[in-house]
Amino acid sequence: MRRGLLIFSILVLTLAALAAIHNVSIGDNFFNPEIITIDPGDRIRWTNNGDYTHRTKSLDDLWDSGFLDPGESYTRTFNDTGSFDYHDPQFPTATGTVVVKTDDVELMSWGRILSLYR
Repeated sequence: MRRGLLIFSILVLTLAALAAIHNVSIGDNFFNPEIITIDPGDRIRWTNNGDYTHRTKSLDDLWDSGFLDPGESYTRTFNDTGSFDYHDPQFPTATGTVVVKTDDVELMSWGRILSLYR
């Protein structure tokens, strides 16, 4: 029982360590990169590098950063796979997409991690 709990704890810590933070710069009228592909569990950190207040808001209302002053950041974890479009409501040309890889890729990663402990 203890060995199983130890292995489970190691797996959880390993997965947390593998989760990456990806940076997206918010400029005046754009996001850079405009399209970003990540793994499930990864985080996106949007940073306002523009001269004006900006927001990042998903088109399907999954998130809304609220107003970010220049230099401020907003971070969100993406656990669900799929494609998520977003925009800055104040600047119509500022649009972006987060693509979270499919479950097949996630399962391969789990398989690779589990093979380390066999």
